[in-house]
Amino acid sequence: MIRRPPRSTLSSSSAASDVYKRQVDEHYNDRNGGGRPDRKCPSADFGRKVGQAFNVSAFSNCNDDVTSNEPFSINANVINPQNASQTVAEVYTGMRWQCVEYARRFLVLVQEYGFGYTFESVDGAADIWELTTVQSIWNSSNKTAFLRFPNGNSTGDFATSDPLLGDILIYPRQPGGFPFGHIGIIAYINTTHIGIAEQNWFNAPWPTENYDPVTGNHYARVLERPTARSIRDVSSIEINGWMRVVPPSTSP
Repeated sequence: MIRRPPRSTLSSSSAASDVYKRQVDEHYNDRNGGGRPDRKCPSADFGRKVGQAFNVSAFSNCNDDVTSNEPFSINANVINPQNASQTVAEVYTGMRWQCVEYARRFLVLVQEYGFGYTFESVDGAADIWELTTVQSIWNSSNKTAFLRFPNGNSTGDFATSDPLLGDILIYPRQPGGFPFGHIGIIAYINTTHIGIAEQNWFNAPWPTENYDPVTGNHYARVLERPTARSIRDVSSIEINGWMRVVPPSTSP
């Protein structure tokens, strides 16, 4: 995502996620001190860890004008829990450190919310809203449903579903700095607010107070929840709704 808006756990990772987290954190901490000399980062150098939810680290993209054109892949064996002989040594997650990359990494790694699945290539985060399936990283022809719940829930796959922990929030293309939309993960939820884990919004360390001791999740921002089935961002920024992977009962 490139955005220029006005500035106005129960941790559910798998063992593979823990291995991945250590490798990524250790590697990219080497770049925290200097970042990229050609990039002036207002809050956090490119590649610096800014937060973590579901044991999945989020990194700074420097600022919302940066497009790194650097592909990123998870360099850790991801083991199929239903068939230990199936492993994937490297899984592409997207361009460092865009919002879509974080969402893919979350789906690939987190056991309870889509472990081992990814979505197809998209031009922008907004286009994910049009997808109806995700595919297994072990067998790309094996797909499962990617359910869509419009904000306000007047229509959709399940019109009465509240947002849930681990759902994926989708923003459309819109004026105010959203030429590609945006995507984030619901990392905290109560009756009046939700907390979002994401990359490439403010590109600053997540506030220390944005922490849920029940789940162990941190989150970048807090959004309002005016009703059980609606979510509101600041400054009338539009949100399409939330999406949810429903893994099949059979092995991918």
